[in-house]
Amino acid sequence: METFMDMLTSWIAIGFASSTWQTAGNLFSLLLMVSLIIIFWKANRDPASPLNFVDLLTDASGKIGGSKMRLNLAFLLASWVVVYSTIKGDLSEWLFGAYIAAFVFDRMNARKTETDSPAEDGKK
Repeated sequence: METFMDMLTSWIAIGFASSTWQTAGNLFSLLLMVSLIIIFWKANRDPASPLNFVDLLTDASGKIGGSKMRLNLAFLLASWVVVYSTIKGDLSEWLFGAYIAAFVFDRMNARKTETDSPAEDGKK
């Protein structure tokens, strides 16, 4: 007959063995995400850094909104859908292809319609 401690240790061992890799992966992902947020936050606060998160949300006039904000929010949402589908195991090549194509076509269209003046940008 098993004692309570034997049953408890076997339950703990089974639970630990079945979830160790998943828990370690979740902890690593959380640690990586927190580290990246801290690194980007410090770079954003540094005036000498070219990284500025306000540029992701504002247009050339400094107003929040417009196509730039919508594109970045759509990118975040679509990226979440792709990552979630990958984790669940149902990411299809069609979903991934549509994800890539949407942003490639948007970038190609933006380059085609850009009207940079030669005085501003010497590369033209």
